[in-house]
Amino acid sequence: MNPSVAFAISAMCGLAAMWALAGLAGADRVRWSPRITLLIAVAVVAWSLGGIVSWLAGVDAPARPGVFLGYAATGIGLAVVGLPAVTRQTTRMAAVTRFLVLALLAFVCWRTESVWLMAAPG
Repeated sequence: MNPSVAFAISAMCGLAAMWALAGLAGADRVRWSPRITLLIAVAVVAWSLGGIVSWLAGVDAPARPGVFLGYAATGIGLAVVGLPAVTRQTTRMAAVTRFLVLALLAFVCWRTESVWLMAAPG
């Protein structure tokens, strides 16, 4: 897995989370676009599956396989199920839920990369 790509995806999720939170102001120009949801979901799923495929193919292996698999599955689940679910919401609280899901997704992507690189304790 590439740390630069992990940083880019985490930053993209974090910036999208801030933009989602700006929706609380109620401005029409800050309206959430389904294209953003699609872009983030595809990026997270492709990046996570790339790590899993390289691990299964024997090209590279995570330092902590079980933890990596848990974070990767959580990230894929948030991107495929959680993000589209909050994208369909239209209330003012939708901005808060989008922010929470995107912030959690940014954290999970960062942790996925970090458990790939760091050795198990002990």
